Amino acid sequence: MKEKIAAIRKALSKSFNTAPVVYADADGRHKFDLELPKVTHRVHFAVEVFEGREPKDFKRLCKEASSYLKRNPTGLPKQLLVTNIGVVEEK
Repeated sequence: MKEKIAAIRKALSKSFNTAPVVYADADGRHKFDLELPKVTHRVHFAVEVFEGREPKDFKRLCKEASSYLKRNPTGLPKQLLVTNIGVVEEK
């Protein structure tokens, strides 16, 4: 599990010029906070996504989440949920 957490932190950080990524475990999901200079985005991974994949598989999922955040730059914090069907923005 530590390898998966490290892989996600590395992939998210690399997408945003080595921005700090903080991990927190919660009920039913794994939470990662992407701390950018002006805003903090939250990327949550569902437990079934986290358990059903190898550490190398998270690079693609993190790229998908990062591209979603970059594609919709509102300047407001966003909260994303990564599920088996893709990335979904939570309100």
